[in-house]
Amino acid sequence: MMAVEGMEAGADVGRPVRLGWRGVAPGVLLVAVAAATLYEGRALPAMRGFNLGPGTWLSILAAMLLLLGFAVGVEGFLRKRTVVGASFVPAIVVAVAGGAFALTIGKLGLAVATGLVVAIVGGYGLRSRPVACVLVVVGSVAVIVAGALLLGHSDLVLPMGVR
Repeated sequence: MMAVEGMEAGADVGRPVRLGWRGVAPGVLLVAVAAATLYEGRALPAMRGFNLGPGTWLSILAAMLLLLGFAVGVEGFLRKRTVVGASFVPAIVVAVAGGAFALTIGKLGLAVATGLVVAIVGGYGLRSRPVACVLVVVGSVAVIVAGALLLGHSDLVLPMGVR
């Protein structure tokens, strides 16, 4: 593969991107999400003294996301990059894993829900190595169970009705 002028020989080469909305769009999206979060979280109580209210952490995360969005937008505007093909499958796998966790945490407990999430994400990431996938799932469930038992929160491991 030939190197493109101004790029290193080992870099991914695709079609050059013109300056415009394609470079700035990810930053604009992050800024929009941060602004919506700040707007929706304005009614939550903030910090009083040393007591963090529910709106404090939300505001901190939204402010960091806002700064990240500005940085990504400026970087996308100033820098010429190449477009390489992207896959939506990892994002879909993570979304499915999050949904599975939300649906199973109350009925099956933290250990099973965590094991299911790790099995979904690990199954995709380690699909060519099934033994490693099984070890990752078993190890993650063991760490969750051991941590909950050592910290005295055995009720977190059990399903809701078994407590």
